[in-house]
Amino acid sequence: EDQLHQAAKMEALGVLAGGLAHDFNNVLAIVLGNAELALTTVPQDGETYEMLKDIVKASRSATELCGQMLAYAGRGIMTTQQLECNAMIRELGGLLQVALPKKASIEYQLCDEPLFVEGDKAKLDQVIMNLITNAAEALENEVGRVVASTGIRTYDADELERFQPGSQLAPGPYIWIKVSDTGCGMSLETQKKIFDPFFTTKFTGRGLGLAAVRGIILRHGGGVGIESEVGKGTTFTVFLPSVNAPKKHLEPLKEGSQNFSAKRVLVVDDEVEVRKTLERILRKAGFAVSQAGGGREAIEVFRKEQESIDCVLLDLSMPELDGVETFRELQKIRHDVRVLLNSGYAEQDVLNRVQGAGFAGVLQKPIAGDVLVARIHRVAR
Repeated sequence: EDQLHQAAKMEALGVLAGGLAHDFNNVLAIVLGNAELALTTVPQDGETYEMLKDIVKASRSATELCGQMLAYAGRGIMTTQQLECNAMIRELGGLLQVALPKKASIEYQLCDEPLFVEGDKAKLDQVIMNLITNAAEALENEVGRVVASTGIRTYDADELERFQPGSQLAPGPYIWIKVSDTGCGMSLETQKKIFDPFFTTKFTGRGLGLAAVRGIILRHGGGVGIESEVGKGTTFTVFLPSVNAPKKHLEPLKEGSQNFSAKRVLVVDDEVEVRKTLERILRKAGFAVSQAGGGREAIEVFRKEQESIDCVLLDLSMPELDGVETFRELQKIRHDVRVLLNSGYAEQDVLNRVQGAGFAGVLQKPIAGDVLVARIHRVAR
């Protein structure tokens, strides 16, 4: 009962974090977009240029915090590929050893066979780095060990429910990653709060830390657990669905500007300032731009201008018709319409619903102007 209560609390906090991050990303899209445009209008040797650079830098830092909030909420955009866990841990362990306290040694007890998972490398790197760093800090500047171990086993439904209550994970083979330390350990009271946002046992600690770790792993269809005893150390266990041997992946197209003739983009967003900012960025890059303040207006504009519109930049969260519903109506008008979904977050169930339906891509607000232009150049017909 206590575990289910904790799971319900985490779910509620996740909804709150995801909603806040979405709204902040809309605001940041306006700040970052206009600041980047303003940089191109002032002399580079002046004080105004430096102040604008500071605004851009601060906006990007705020974007990273929103990204952590989305990770905690189990939302946000993921770029998935097949990854081998043992290689990831060796690579990150080698990098971290230089930065960890001299008295902390890292040991590996890795499975002899390759262990493949499907996931976002940057986010899973964040998980492993966070767990190893926390384990080293738990030694409290005393001589001690951090042990990273891996393995694979088949879990049944009851085991998964005990390990991750309320997650409804599917029984089957899971790869587990354990990070153990010989440090100070945690009390039961601390263990109950360890995945709460902004909770920390460190004097200078702040941020989402383990809360983001939990969100990332849940987003990957796995779970995370903890075993700890005061004075004897702590073990974090992450488990992720196992996949077979890796598939061949095509090399991603490189972002970059190319020479294109003028293209027309339909920008659809219910936030007026977001639309204005996107229009400024695209017009400066040489695009012709049409606007719509919602799904119904977008359908009407597209019906009139369908022959001249090369790409639609479509907001996900809108009143009346959301991005997915609008997209389906646009397909009825022209089946080959090229649509980029643009959102402060992209919920996994929405992405699953539209997978294979014809979306040309998904963008995460706020997006740098040059990246936005490059992505539209790649998909516009």
